[in-house]
Amino acid sequence: MSASTPDLVHTETTTLENGWSVTTPEGDNIVLDAVRAMAAGYAELHAANGDRVFVCPDGELTMTDSGSPSPYGNLTYLLQPLDNRTSLLAEALDGFYGSFGGGPFIVFSPWPTGDLRDIGLAPVGHPPLMVRWIPVPAPTTDLVIREVKSQADLVDFERTLIECYPVRELLPFVPGRFAHAAILETAWKLFVGYVDGQPVTCAGAYPTASSTLVEMVATRAAHRGHGHGAAITAAAADSNGDVPAVLIASDDGQGMYERLGFRRISRFTLWLGTR
Repeated sequence: MSASTPDLVHTETTTLENGWSVTTPEGDNIVLDAVRAMAAGYAELHAANGDRVFVCPDGELTMTDSGSPSPYGNLTYLLQPLDNRTSLLAEALDGFYGSFGGGPFIVFSPWPTGDLRDIGLAPVGHPPLMVRWIPVPAPTTDLVIREVKSQADLVDFERTLIECYPVRELLPFVPGRFAHAAILETAWKLFVGYVDGQPVTCAGAYPTASSTLVEMVATRAAHRGHGHGAAITAAAADSNGDVPAVLIASDDGQGMYERLGFRRISRFTLWLGTR
């Protein structure tokens, strides 16, 4: 290679950013920012509830376990591509979930994982990661939106989420099975929307320096189609300044999110595990 030829080959003395290493800076790319926000947000929520939480020191994954009969209470997030480490993932999942009672768990990956049925997981789907860079005004409705600040507010939020999503494994509703009062001391911002004084919709937001994660959006069936879900989603998305808002969309919610300015940019891979 002549002295005038650009050095385009990786060597031991060059560092090439791959976009998912533990040293990748916040703000490098929105996909990594999104999955990091999910992992950090649910680790903080479960720690506040007194649940088991494991954060890999190498930055590879985060695991949470509430022992809930619902898989939404037992979550694993892959923060790096799996590559050829399937057996290591199997060992990690078995070591964390296998020795403890509880319901199934979900593994979230923003990267392709290959077929994980060989390690006992079942495919759940490939929901889209959606991002909103520029806010779009929410529709005007008669919804009264209130941020959760008290235990009574939290009960309204938890009841609305569990009954309206619905989280069938947690029905009939019993307060405190999903969120304890300590969540009010975390970075999470929770919102409840009321019509005629009754809670009909909810959403949560987890703020970071580079993104706002929107989660836990649910609306009572009798109040859908009136713009309430869009209004509560906008409140959560707007709660952290001008940074991009990110969410994983359900099939039913994608159209609403698009009307709020969210765009599909990639797909997650989800796997269900049992113990």
